[in-house]
Amino acid sequence: MALHQFNIAKIILLASTLTLMLSSVRAEVTEKPISINLITEINHPYVFYKEDSNELTGLAYDLIIELLKRSNVKADVTVLPWLRAIKMLDSTDNTCLFIMNRTPLREKKYTWVGPMHLGYLTVYKVPSSPIVINSISDISQYLVIGKTDGIALRDLKEKIDFKALYTSSDEQSARLLYRGRGELWATGNVDGPMATKKLGLPLPIAVFQNTPTDLSMGCSLKLLPATLEKLIEANDSMSDFRKIIIDKYLHQ
Repeated sequence: MALHQFNIAKIILLASTLTLMLSSVRAEVTEKPISINLITEINHPYVFYKEDSNELTGLAYDLIIELLKRSNVKADVTVLPWLRAIKMLDSTDNTCLFIMNRTPLREKKYTWVGPMHLGYLTVYKVPSSPIVINSISDISQYLVIGKTDGIALRDLKEKIDFKALYTSSDEQSARLLYRGRGELWATGNVDGPMATKKLGLPLPIAVFQNTPTDLSMGCSLKLLPATLEKLIEANDSMSDFRKIIIDKYLHQ
């Protein structure tokens, strides 16, 4: 009888040990970071290189690094020109691109993690300009500067007709505006002030606030649902951190 009880005790101990080992293995599997492909473009102030360095920084970059940390998702960031980045996003599974405008045209093409930053497309003038804009139709009489691949000019063009001067960057747009080559400048409500500060120019004056913008991370449709859920949950937890980062770049 004693021997029988001893064997039963050994079996119970062995079963308990196996259960603990299996639980440990499950925990290791659960905690192992998920990997995704992450791509971006150089777009000040959202993503850019630190001065005299190959190290990335920027408003969106800082948010993405925190997002990956909180979601336990692993990714190496690849920097590409915008058109190549979009092509890679369209043709590669398990891939996300940051930061991009979430528009009706793009809505069903990708899955989304956001918003990472909510803003407005804004029309600016130089501080000394007497221009007053009371309605969007007033803009049609002026020459408006903006980025070729930016959404600000394109969005305005869909609503009214006006003469446009296209540039390759917000910094170039700012230079032309302050040199008198154009009368108004269409850009984002963060992009404009940041570009002028970078160039050491006075802050421009907003004369018209256009469409609200949702800057988010767009991901391929075949991104694993569990990964997407983790990223969305992490982004939803970042409200306070997001305010700190946005304030940091607007007032640095």
